[in-house]
Amino acid sequence: MLDLCRHIQRHPGRSSPNVRLVIVASHNGVLGRVRARFAGCHAWLPIPLNRSRLLGYLNANRSGGMNRA
Repeated sequence: MLDLCRHIQRHPGRSSPNVRLVIVASHNGVLGRVRARFAGCHAWLPIPLNRSRLLGYLNANRSGGMNRA
């Protein structure tokens, strides 16, 4: 999963600036979030996935950085 995020970040296509990489994971550890951040992910959402949090993140300001929605 993180390899795919790295690949997308390193090899951007024409639509890549508009792609938001969101990790949805059952474990909510700090190490996982740090790894996701360095892989180029924009957000980390824990399971069970809360639809309103996901939609809120996707509609929020896209200023960059990783959010923990």
